[in-house]
Amino acid sequence: MYEFTKRSNRLDYNFEPTSGIGLDTLIPDAPEDFKNLLKKMLELDPKERIDIKEALNHPFFYSLTELKKYRKSLISRIS
Repeated sequence: MYEFTKRSNRLDYNFEPTSGIGLDTLIPDAPEDFKNLLKKMLELDPKERIDIKEALNHPFFYSLTELKKYRKSLISRIS
């Protein structure tokens, strides 16, 4: 587990390691690619955390773009 480093004499970063209930429990109906992206964004260790460029290139955003294109094509066919 990532160990915090002190950056201030006033703050104490001695968090006890705990295990959570998991994203599947919190948001069971969310798409898998969304849960994967969220997990990467919430990574405690900044060296392991996804950066903005990686996040924007994540498959979750690709699927949203494809869904938007599909919706647009359906609407144009109906109109």
